[in-house]
Amino acid sequence: MELDATEKEKVMAEYNKKWEEWSVGHHKIITWILTCVDNATSGQISKLNSALEAWEYLKKTHTMRDVAYMHHVQLKIHNLQQGDRSIKDYVAEMDQLYDELSIFEPHWTQDLILREKQIQREKFYKFIIGLRPEFDGVKTALLHRSKTPYMNEAIAELQMEENRLCLDKEKVNNVLATSRPGAHLRPYRPPHFNRTNEGARRK
Repeated sequence: MELDATEKEKVMAEYNKKWEEWSVGHHKIITWILTCVDNATSGQISKLNSALEAWEYLKKTHTMRDVAYMHHVQLKIHNLQQGDRSIKDYVAEMDQLYDELSIFEPHWTQDLILREKQIQREKFYKFIIGLRPEFDGVKTALLHRSKTPYMNEAIAELQMEENRLCLDKEKVNNVLATSRPGAHLRPYRPPHFNRTNEGARRK
């Protein structure tokens, strides 16, 4: 039996409502998946047509435990700051996190060199952003280079600046120590003080 216009309108309204609910849920799932994977995997998933296809792709390439741990490492990298660490210790922690993340990197059969350059560029900018404000001068100089510097070049320049800052701090501390009032004066003792002590020693 053919539906009349009113019934057709009701059916279409219900259909559109269900479609909108599904679309919103689908978008949430896709967004969640994309935030839990690395850039390479995200690029592959974005080519798929549905959350189901994305899920099936992940099942083939990652276990859920892998995805959760990978997301944990990515968050640690995102939140990493130099803090009170030296440049050497800051780099060591960053290298360790990127080494852990590389476990989840898919096997590249093509453009391997291009992918490695991309990773090093991302690592460089994350490293620069996390530095303490006292390195802003070197940071600005590195960021304004016409070509993105290699990590070892940036580390070498920042360690030189770190050494210079340490020397400057030592000089300032020495100046402050020697410029205190009375720093070069011996404490005053009245004449009878020494005679009293000598008399006590003779007894």
